[in-house]
Amino acid sequence: MVIRLFVICLITLQSFGQQIKFENFTTNQGLSNNSVIDIENDKDGGLWIATWDGLNYYDGHKFKIFKHSFNSPKTISSDYIMKLIKDKSGFIWLITKEGHINRYIGNGEFEKFKFKGIPQSIQLSQKGNILVQTSTNYYEFREGIFDAILLDSIKKIDPNDLKNNLLKKYPKLIINDVLKDKAGNIWYATRKNGLYIITNKNKIQHFTSDLYLPYSITSNEIETLHKDVFGNIWLGQKDGGLSMAYAGSEKINTIAPHPIKNPNLPTETIRTITKDVNGKIWLGYYTKGLYCYNEKSHSYEKFRIKEAAFIPDWERIRSLFTASDGTIWAGTYKGIIRISGDKYTCYEAEKIKELPNNRSYSIYEDEKKQLWIGCWGGVAKFNLVTEKFESFKGQNALNKYHIRCVKKHKQDLILATENNGVIVLNLDTNKINQISTNQGILGNSVYSVLIDKTTDNYWIASLGGISIFNKKKSLVKNSTEADGLPSHMVYGLIDTGDKVWISTTKGIASIAKNNFKITSYNPNHGWQAPEFSEGAYYKDSKGNLFFGGVNGLNYFNPNTFHSTNSNAKIKLIVDGNENYLAEIEKSFSNNELEIEIIPIVFPKESKVEIFYKLEGRDKNWILLKDTNTLEYANLSSGDYRFSIKQGKNGLPEPVFFTLNISKAFYETILFYVLLSVCILFGCIVLIYFKNKTAIAQQKYLEAKIKSRTKVIESQKKDLEAINEKLDKKNRKIEEQKEKLLKLHSNLKSESFEIEKFKTFMLAEFQDPIAKIIEISSAYKKDNETQRDLVFQSNRLANLISGWNYLSYVKDIGAVKKSAVHLFPVLKNSIEKLKKELQRNQVNFNCEIDKSDSFVAIDVLRLKLLLQYFFNDISKYSETDSTLNIEMGYENNYLKVTVVSDSVILKNNWYNILHYSPYFKALHVLLEDLKGEFFDNSKDEFKSTLQIPLELANENLKIKETISWKHFNDQDQLSEDKELFLVFSDPSDYTAANQVLENNNHQLLFENS
Repeated sequence: MVIRLFVICLITLQSFGQQIKFENFTTNQGLSNNSVIDIENDKDGGLWIATWDGLNYYDGHKFKIFKHSFNSPKTISSDYIMKLIKDKSGFIWLITKEGHINRYIGNGEFEKFKFKGIPQSIQLSQKGNILVQTSTNYYEFREGIFDAILLDSIKKIDPNDLKNNLLKKYPKLIINDVLKDKAGNIWYATRKNGLYIITNKNKIQHFTSDLYLPYSITSNEIETLHKDVFGNIWLGQKDGGLSMAYAGSEKINTIAPHPIKNPNLPTETIRTITKDVNGKIWLGYYTKGLYCYNEKSHSYEKFRIKEAAFIPDWERIRSLFTASDGTIWAGTYKGIIRISGDKYTCYEAEKIKELPNNRSYSIYEDEKKQLWIGCWGGVAKFNLVTEKFESFKGQNALNKYHIRCVKKHKQDLILATENNGVIVLNLDTNKINQISTNQGILGNSVYSVLIDKTTDNYWIASLGGISIFNKKKSLVKNSTEADGLPSHMVYGLIDTGDKVWISTTKGIASIAKNNFKITSYNPNHGWQAPEFSEGAYYKDSKGNLFFGGVNGLNYFNPNTFHSTNSNAKIKLIVDGNENYLAEIEKSFSNNELEIEIIPIVFPKESKVEIFYKLEGRDKNWILLKDTNTLEYANLSSGDYRFSIKQGKNGLPEPVFFTLNISKAFYETILFYVLLSVCILFGCIVLIYFKNKTAIAQQKYLEAKIKSRTKVIESQKKDLEAINEKLDKKNRKIEEQKEKLLKLHSNLKSESFEIEKFKTFMLAEFQDPIAKIIEISSAYKKDNETQRDLVFQSNRLANLISGWNYLSYVKDIGAVKKSAVHLFPVLKNSIEKLKKELQRNQVNFNCEIDKSDSFVAIDVLRLKLLLQYFFNDISKYSETDSTLNIEMGYENNYLKVTVVSDSVILKNNWYNILHYSPYFKALHVLLEDLKGEFFDNSKDEFKSTLQIPLELANENLKIKETISWKHFNDQDQLSEDKELFLVFSDPSDYTAANQVLENNNHQLLFENS
């Protein structure tokens, strides 16, 4: 009972000052057992941990457990490990509870050693060799074997010299281990009372297990102490696992909720921090109000605001500021609280017209003792001299901005806003300038702004990172996570002269002003939490920096705080072998290489950049990826060197190993000799067979030549006979050529040829055909032959007559325009064409514009024009071809377009254009109608007629055609004119009227 009370006294009186932070490892992290007896480092920096149940190896990434196996002779002899030692060669030795001595030889294997007596302990000799003490003797490991040595040659070390320093103060302590660190501090591991440290300033610190502190040790029974190669102190605990004291973590002070130390502090996010004139720390919480340190109770107590009992928003603290008159100003959601001693005054926007909004996020005091208060909707000014709120020029223009931070530099009021970037109001000119993403900064949601008075640079902390802006030079620098920021969401900025310290959602960092180099501090190495909060940053008059977060407050002096980043030690496993040679030899058939790179550093850094290069294969340094395993395949023969460096600009470490891949057989001299012999032998064989083949080929060719000669002689005789015939034909051709030349001289033009032929046809054929028809008609016998003969004779006579009529086209007479509805005329022409095409089985499509309008045109010439145009097109359109005709009006023109895929038509089109009498007549008619003809045939047949039209008007005389069917009144006839009855299609009335018109004739029309 006495011991227990003594421990409680130590905890309550001394542990309040503890600031060293510990990282703990138990079975939850992979340790084989939570009772740790001994700890040792190997040559690669890896940590070996002896426990009650197994040996553990920790490389900073994972634990590897070694245990005894009956089936494997190269496992450890027992699982209960009592002690670990590293010899001068870097081998790890162990002794088990049963007295077995083992040495780790790599690749998961152990070597066992036997002694005459039972080993009781192991230690190092003065030369760094292993000493084993048995019940009867001492043995030293030299040149691969254990030799017995004299007891007098062993140097004994008395640990009681260091133990007595603490036992003088606390004589009842049971000390299990003592360690002196490089700073001169002495560490004591006790059996039941945790850890003691006598500092180099002769002060005693006591550390015990505390369930409420995230960085405390986990057990008060400490078995062993160990200092690793990186300067960290490790604690092996009974039932508490393994703990590592962060080197330098004592520089970071922490204030956090604790049921004993800080029972009043709420478990809530700190939103703002300040110190009063007496040096007491004030903390503002998100919804829990104000707290300040009470020196009498040695704890933080709440500052009571009676209005908060009715309006909770008075306890939603957003800003804290200590004014030059010693008063504390607190911005809340409900208004502003001014604290002086135990008294306070409340200011509300509803009662003060100069205060634009109750929510105040930032307060700044200028050299004129004026407080500038940034509100969630404007800026207020309070004069400490007059004790009043005052308005200022441009105040109303700022009411639309939600302001998170306010600063004043010369005559500029600088405001960090929620969505509008940084607003700069010049108090002299009342002019507002905006710094936003349009000017290049990373975000318009700005949390903090800082003015570097030596350079006039604005440091802007936004949702996108850090932007450095100069009014004269514009954007100077942007920094993001890619540049090394812990997070893109930056809350706080504090100027310490040569650096700017920042708080983010993922930790603390500093940025050097001269080169903007970013140094991040691992958020897991003793801080309250990785996440810090908006507005919770402060620097006191001594230069100490304060940052608040979700789990409490951290503060430190930046001049004594340094990054603990250490270069990692590199462990390599080459082709699965930990014991790889410094000079590796491989054959060309085994030209693959696998390297596992394990960077070991404690505490584990979040970012360790390792670059590697296999000289002879890699041209540049390559960044090691997360897999840590490299694979090289198909390596060429030659020499290679494997190197590693840490950091992009780091210096290469000594070469880890060299690799020589022997030459392939095809690269050796023997191969070239054998190859030469084979080539020579091949050439000889080739020449032999080539000559043999040539002889056989020559004989074959001689026989072939004889055979071909006979054939050629026979062909020669045949060719001579053919040549005689060709000579005769050539003579005939020459004679015909002379006749043609004479005939050609008589031909004056294409028209002459056509006219000559036509005259002959009409003169010679017309009378005989007429007689044939007459005789056939007189023949009375009615039979099929007689009818067919008459039909074909009539058809031939009509064709010759039609051709004859073409000669009279030019003699039709003057152009006579008649008012006519054009659609029936066009349709009638198409109907005649349609019948002809149906006989030839031609696919036919036609589109006619049905516009109901009368035009003035020479109908007779138009009908003949269309008839002649369609005549040859119909005649040369073969079966299954397609003919498309489009008739329409365009700009007072009748436009007739014919498109056909007929091959025969396209092939004969040139002859039709130049020799057809119909096209001769067509051009005459087209000239009379002032029309145009276009031939657009390229890939397909396409031709167009374009005839100008004159719209019929009231002044145009329309001649009436009287139909016999509608003729009832005898009085309609003129007595002085002869009466003619004309039989015709209705569509031909106008044309017939034009042909037969005479002043002495009266015409009556009847549908034929």
